[in-house]
Amino acid sequence: MFRHRNVAQRANECGVPVSGLQQDVMKCNVGVPCHPDVDCQWRDWGVWHGCSASCDGTKRRTREIGVQGHGKGKFCVGPAEEVVTCNPSNEVPGCIEIKIRTDCVLGAWSPWMPTTSWHAGEMSECSVSCGMGQVKRSRSIVTAAVGRGNPCEGPLSEVKPCDAGPCPETPKTNCEWCPWNDWGDCTKCAGQSFRTRAICLYNKNGGLPCEPGAARETRACPERVCHKPKYCNWGMWEEWGPCSATCGAAKKTRKRELMLTTDVPLMDQLAQKNDELQQRIEGEMNQRMQHLVIAFSAGAASLVVVLSVLRAFQTWTQAPVPEAAGSSAATSQEQSTASDMYRSIELEAVE
Repeated sequence: MFRHRNVAQRANECGVPVSGLQQDVMKCNVGVPCHPDVDCQWRDWGVWHGCSASCDGTKRRTREIGVQGHGKGKFCVGPAEEVVTCNPSNEVPGCIEIKIRTDCVLGAWSPWMPTTSWHAGEMSECSVSCGMGQVKRSRSIVTAAVGRGNPCEGPLSEVKPCDAGPCPETPKTNCEWCPWNDWGDCTKCAGQSFRTRAICLYNKNGGLPCEPGAARETRACPERVCHKPKYCNWGMWEEWGPCSATCGAAKKTRKRELMLTTDVPLMDQLAQKNDELQQRIEGEMNQRMQHLVIAFSAGAASLVVVLSVLRAFQTWTQAPVPEAAGSSAATSQEQSTASDMYRSIELEAVE
């Protein structure tokens, strides 16, 4: 059996195309025989036919096979026709009781014959050409019972199974897939390509079914192309025509025509290159601005560090230090020298 699915939503230019099976096949009716087993079934007995005589007669009834058996089903076995006495003279008013007594006598059985002919116009000892079938035989009443003679007992016809011998083996045929067809063209916009295959040979006579697999599959195309832009461009110039005169002032002409093409016009190419250059310039300007910001930030950080060092140095030099009287003059001179150095460094930093 097969199942099929369609693409519910096709991908756009940025989406991912679908992949996988679009049509799938699987096994079915595995283990189910092609000819199921059927039991043979008798039909109901028919009504009794009229009595053969008004006094001391016989009557009969019959039945037929309603459903023929198949395969390993049961066979019909038993009587197909029955006979009994009717209108006994000792029970029917007006009948003269016959003193003569004659018992009913049945004739010999006929040969077994097939219940149905398996081939028109051809006789057979069984109802089938091979395997199990059914045969039937019958007999008739030779002498009917008279007076108080004993009636006939037993069936007038009966059936039984018959064996026509083994049936010839039919070669098995395995299921076979056909080769894959070539990949089809890519669908417009969606960018999908499809290919299909079919079953070339179905299994028969118990052969193996085809392995489940894809009957139709799809793949992505190299690119999606919906509508390539078209431009109106001048075509190539034709050759110059002949001169309008053989002497004197004259003219000759040539012409060209407008045509649709996918080639980008020269002006559009220049505009595209101009846009690319503009983007490159803007990128470089942004990059330079980033460099300037980084350099300014680094300079400001360096200035903060230098000022912090100078302030720490000034605080250290102005701290009171106990000294001897003899070294007071030298200390004053060192402090004056340190103050001059600090002013000099501070002026350089400001500049």
